[in-house]
Amino acid sequence: MKRRSFLLLFTLALLFTIILTSCVEDHEHVFSSEWICNKTHHWNPCTIYGCAATSNKQEHTWDDDRICTVCGLTNQEDSLPDDPTDDPTDDPTDDPTDDPTDDPTDDPTDDPTDDPTDDPGSSEEPPVNVYLDPNNIYAEINRQQLLQVPTEPQGFKGDFSIIIGKSGYLYESAYLQEYLGVSDTMYTQVSDDGLQETVNKLEYIQKELEKRGITMILLITPSKASAYADYIPEHYTNSVTTAPEYVRPIDRLRPMLAASEINYLDSAEYYKEIGLLVTFPKTGTHWNALAAFESTAKLIRMYGELTGKQTVELSARGVLSTDYAPSRFNNEQDVFNILYSRVDPIHKQNAIKDDAYYSPEIVVTNENTTGMNVLIQGGSAAHSVVHYINEYGVGEVTQIYYNNVGRDESDPWTKGPKAWASVLQGKDLIIFEASEQQIRGAHKTDDMTWQQASSNQHIGHNAIYDSLYEYLKSHEGE
Repeated sequence: MKRRSFLLLFTLALLFTIILTSCVEDHEHVFSSEWICNKTHHWNPCTIYGCAATSNKQEHTWDDDRICTVCGLTNQEDSLPDDPTDDPTDDPTDDPTDDPTDDPTDDPTDDPTDDPTDDPGSSEEPPVNVYLDPNNIYAEINRQQLLQVPTEPQGFKGDFSIIIGKSGYLYESAYLQEYLGVSDTMYTQVSDDGLQETVNKLEYIQKELEKRGITMILLITPSKASAYADYIPEHYTNSVTTAPEYVRPIDRLRPMLAASEINYLDSAEYYKEIGLLVTFPKTGTHWNALAAFESTAKLIRMYGELTGKQTVELSARGVLSTDYAPSRFNNEQDVFNILYSRVDPIHKQNAIKDDAYYSPEIVVTNENTTGMNVLIQGGSAAHSVVHYINEYGVGEVTQIYYNNVGRDESDPWTKGPKAWASVLQGKDLIIFEASEQQIRGAHKTDDMTWQQASSNQHIGHNAIYDSLYEYLKSHEGE
């Protein structure tokens, strides 16, 4: 959990220093396990509302890749903020001599990163926090989210597959297993070689499709366990054993993708850029309408940039809110309804639901452009992308594969890889969607048919990649 984004951690610190002006007296500090960071230091904040005390404040320990070995911060940003704890609300027990930024008369030979004016890549003013920027349409709901205090559930805590987290956030156990690296699960068996093999195959597929005039984009959708790690309950983490030195497959895949030529959108990273913090409902396992919309709108822009074609463009000018989960393409109460349909009804009386469910106020431009013909393969999140593309005239999704399951007699799962000859005809864009939890790398299929391979839980989404790869390899140059 210490791998939370720097911007989110800094936002928490910013809220403490702006909103909370003094430490609540007469309480025992409860320090978070999460790290707050600046250029030079990291520390753990007290989680008691109104308290700005800190613990374990230390200088970063950088490895050869300039990544802190304690908090995970990557020192690659020129505009990392100064220490937000250098404030009258800081823990009075801290020794001001520990931090050279506390004294403006410090030795000028100190690390130049202590003073933002010493760094030509930064400004003298601290950067505007993207999550709370007044120009960000999501600023208010971000603020409300950041002010929540995660509270461990009491009483009923869920069942074998749906876990009640802090403050009522529901998690499918598979997502928690992947995020935490629970021992003896498929997630701990993913190899770097398998991940690299998948990247190599996708890179080859993309290049061969480009020769046919088809654009490919890999869409990585977020995991609720990762996005809301602070709300993972202790009753669950205390009940499982995690693999030592576990690194999530998605975290190992990211540098591989960055080093490749694959067109991809990493949704979780993109939300940090645009300042969208509220991406999941409490009651659902899949992304909310805001997150789904922003990723789809970005995909559409990427297609236009990659091809030079003018496309219908979608943007959000505001946030719509309801106190109920709308009935639409993305059921934001799916795991809530599943959980409480199979347990004693008495548990539902005290069940927690979201205070609000959000959707974007959408603006459509370039409506008269020619739409694209799209094939999309993925899990449940793919249905959201289909909705926005079809509903708003961006194009038409003429073929969809749910994970590795085909829809008709003409697809590769019944006819074999040769079926791609007809499937690819007329396509402009192929989107491969995979959630962070589904990143499992390549596994051998041996002599199994593609249809049999698709039912193998270790294969994940790779069967369709392998099928298309095999077809393109056998028809290379055509």
